[in-house]
Amino acid sequence: MKKFEGVGGILYLTNEALYHKPHKLNIQSRETLIPLSTIKRFEAKNDFLIFRNLLMVMTEDDKQYKFRVNKRKEWIQKLNEVLG
Repeated sequence: MKKFEGVGGILYLTNEALYHKPHKLNIQSRETLIPLSTIKRFEAKNDFLIFRNLLMVMTEDDKQYKFRVNKRKEWIQKLNEVLG
């Protein structure tokens, strides 16, 4: 989610960063790179009572990123593993 637009694309987790590459058809096509060293916390969130796939990431500079992901529990597990 960027502002009020859901920006579809692919979310990658590397050993250095969380990286979102948007699909080419999005209006907002800027890539997002969040270095793992800047992540203060992350958590699973539910919204609208029916969507249970939101992953919220907060950085040290208090920026907040919201990603809708498949297999959210696996994302949380992997982030815990990488961030220790």
